[in-house]
Amino acid sequence: TDTSPPIIEEIGLFNNKRKIISKNTVSGKHGIYIVAHDYILHKSFKLTPYFISYSLDHGLEKTVWRFNFLPSMTNDLDYIHDFYLKKSCGNYSCRKFFINLNFDTSSKQATNYFELEKGPHTINVKVMDFAGNTNQKSFSYIVK
Repeated sequence: TDTSPPIIEEIGLFNNKRKIISKNTVSGKHGIYIVAHDYILHKSFKLTPYFISYSLDHGLEKTVWRFNFLPSMTNDLDYIHDFYLKKSCGNYSCRKFFINLNFDTSSKQATNYFELEKGPHTINVKVMDFAGNTNQKSFSYIVK
């Protein structure tokens, strides 16, 4: 039985050109990413968590990902560059997933950006594996 929750290694910001920002300050339209993974059956094979959601500024929880189906429902390559940011790697020598929390297949663009009021903001991210093990992490940042 799986009793270990997925791991959230990092939460950060990216700008409207999908470039990762190294600080916790941003201006204008922006996105938020997580680096997260789950181990399946052993400690050497990392996968994307089964379920990812967030709550921004203590608002309603929004589901980003639930891996019941592929994002396009049919093709495993559709949306791959929208769901993952360019720094991601997913091969046998490197598995580090930079996951776009602004990913949304229900809109015209698969990446929507936040346009928040100037000031402090906090996002609380939740990840869950297929067995129901959960982990949460918060990230605070400032919009200038």
